[in-house]
Amino acid sequence: MEKGKIRFVVALVIVIALSGILFGVLYREQVRRITKAESDRQAFLEEQRVLEQERKRYFDGITTKRAELRAHMEESRLQYEELLKNQPGEIAKNQTTTTQKVTVPVQTTVKTPVAVAKPKATRKTKSS
Repeated sequence: MEKGKIRFVVALVIVIALSGILFGVLYREQVRRITKAESDRQAFLEEQRVLEQERKRYFDGITTKRAELRAHMEESRLQYEELLKNQPGEIAKNQTTTTQKVTVPVQTTVKTPVAVAKPKATRKTKSS
Protein backbone atom coordinates (compact mmCIF):
# COMPACT_ATOMS: atom_id res chain seq x y z
CA MET A 1 0.00 0.00 0.00
CA GLU A 2 2.95 2.26 0.51
CA LYS A 3 3.66 2.10 -3.21
CA GLY A 4 0.08 3.13 -4.02
CA LYS A 5 0.24 6.08 -1.67
CA ILE A 6 3.57 7.18 -3.07
CA ARG A 7 2.28 6.89 -6.64
CA PHE A 8 -0.84 8.79 -5.67
CA VAL A 9 1.18 11.56 -3.98
CA VAL A 10 3.61 11.74 -6.95
CA ALA A 11 0.68 11.85 -9.42
CA LEU A 12 -0.99 14.50 -7.28
CA VAL A 13 2.21 16.59 -7.15
CA ILE A 14 2.67 16.24 -10.93
CA VAL A 15 -0.95 17.21 -11.60
CA ILE A 16 -0.68 20.19 -9.21
CA ALA A 17 2.65 21.24 -10.79
CA LEU A 18 1.29 20.93 -14.35
CA SER A 19 -1.91 22.75 -13.49
CA GLY A 20 0.17 25.45 -11.72
CA ILE A 21 2.29 25.81 -14.85
CA LEU A 22 -0.84 25.85 -17.03
CA PHE A 23 -2.50 28.49 -14.86
CA GLY A 24 0.75 30.49 -14.84
CA VAL A 25 0.88 30.46 -18.65
CA LEU A 26 -2.78 31.36 -18.89
CA TYR A 27 -2.34 34.17 -16.36
CA ARG A 28 0.69 35.54 -18.24
CA GLU A 29 -1.25 35.41 -21.55
CA GLN A 30 -4.19 37.21 -19.96
CA VAL A 31 -1.88 39.91 -18.57
CA ARG A 32 -0.28 40.24 -22.02
CA ARG A 33 -3.72 40.51 -23.64
CA ILE A 34 -4.85 43.15 -21.13
CA THR A 35 -1.61 45.11 -21.64
CA LYS A 36 -2.00 44.96 -25.44
CA ALA A 37 -5.66 46.06 -25.20
CA GLU A 38 -4.65 48.98 -22.96
CA SER A 39 -1.87 50.03 -25.35
CA ASP A 40 -4.29 49.78 -28.30
CA ARG A 41 -6.79 51.91 -26.40
CA GLN A 42 -4.10 54.49 -25.62
CA ALA A 43 -3.01 54.54 -29.27
CA PHE A 44 -6.64 54.99 -30.36
CA LEU A 45 -7.17 57.82 -27.87
CA GLU A 46 -3.96 59.51 -29.04
CA GLU A 47 -5.06 59.19 -32.67
CA GLN A 48 -8.47 60.65 -31.81
CA ARG A 49 -6.80 63.53 -29.95
CA VAL A 50 -4.58 64.28 -32.95
CA LEU A 51 -7.61 64.13 -35.28
CA GLU A 52 -9.54 66.47 -33.00
CA GLN A 53 -6.62 68.93 -32.96
CA GLU A 54 -6.39 68.82 -36.76
CA ARG A 55 -10.14 69.35 -37.06
CA LYS A 56 -9.99 72.29 -34.66
CA ARG A 57 -7.03 73.79 -36.53
CA TYR A 58 -8.92 73.37 -39.83
CA PHE A 59 -12.07 75.07 -38.53
CA ASP A 60 -10.03 77.86 -36.92
CA GLY A 61 -8.32 78.40 -40.28
CA ILE A 62 -11.68 78.57 -42.01
CA THR A 63 -12.96 81.07 -39.43
CA THR A 64 -9.85 83.22 -39.82
CA LYS A 65 -10.04 83.11 -43.62
CA ARG A 66 -13.75 83.98 -43.52
CA ALA A 67 -13.05 86.99 -41.27
CA GLU A 68 -10.26 88.16 -43.60
CA LEU A 69 -12.49 87.80 -46.65
CA ARG A 70 -15.35 89.65 -44.99
CA ALA A 71 -13.00 92.50 -44.01
CA HIS A 72 -11.70 92.63 -47.58
CA MET A 73 -15.26 92.55 -48.92
CA GLU A 74 -16.27 95.42 -46.59
CA GLU A 75 -13.24 97.41 -47.73
CA SER A 76 -14.11 96.79 -51.38
CA ARG A 77 -17.72 97.81 -50.76
CA LEU A 78 -16.64 101.09 -49.13
CA GLN A 79 -14.26 101.77 -51.99
CA TYR A 80 -17.02 101.04 -54.51
CA GLU A 81 -19.46 103.37 -52.72
CA GLU A 82 -16.80 106.10 -52.61
CA LEU A 83 -16.19 105.70 -56.35
CA LEU A 84 -19.93 105.86 -57.04
CA LYS A 85 -20.23 109.01 -54.96
CA ASN A 86 -17.31 110.67 -56.79
CA GLN A 87 -18.24 109.40 -60.24
CA PRO A 88 -20.06 112.52 -61.54
CA GLY A 89 -17.14 114.77 -60.50
CA GLU A 90 -14.57 112.45 -62.10
CA ILE A 91 -16.59 112.31 -65.31
CA ALA A 92 -16.93 116.11 -65.38
CA LYS A 93 -13.21 116.53 -64.70
CA ASN A 94 -12.19 114.25 -67.56
CA GLN A 95 -14.84 115.47 -69.97
CA THR A 96 -13.69 117.68 -72.84
CA THR A 97 -15.76 119.61 -75.30
CA THR A 98 -14.82 120.09 -78.91
CA THR A 99 -16.43 122.35 -81.43
CA GLN A 100 -16.40 121.80 -85.13
CA LYS A 101 -17.53 124.10 -87.89
CA VAL A 102 -19.57 122.29 -90.42
CA THR A 103 -20.52 123.94 -93.69
CA VAL A 104 -23.60 122.58 -95.31
CA PRO A 105 -24.35 123.72 -98.85
CA VAL A 106 -27.81 125.16 -99.23
CA GLN A 107 -29.96 123.50 -101.82
CA THR A 108 -32.95 125.22 -103.28
CA THR A 109 -35.84 123.13 -104.31
CA VAL A 110 -37.75 123.92 -107.46
CA LYS A 111 -41.40 122.98 -107.45
CA THR A 112 -43.00 122.11 -110.73
CA PRO A 113 -46.70 121.48 -111.02
CA VAL A 114 -47.46 117.88 -111.68
CA ALA A 115 -50.39 117.04 -113.94
CA VAL A 116 -52.16 113.89 -112.91
CA ALA A 117 -54.07 112.05 -115.58
CA LYS A 118 -57.22 110.21 -114.72
CA PRO A 119 -57.07 106.52 -115.39
CA LYS A 120 -59.18 105.11 -118.19
CA ALA A 121 -62.14 103.04 -117.23
CA THR A 122 -61.68 99.44 -118.21
CA ARG A 123 -64.44 97.04 -118.98
CA LYS A 124 -62.47 93.90 -118.99
CA THR A 125 -61.42 92.14 -115.81
CA LYS A 126 -58.76 89.59 -115.39
CA SER A 127 -61.20 86.77 -115.07
CA SER A 128 -62.95 87.51 -118.38
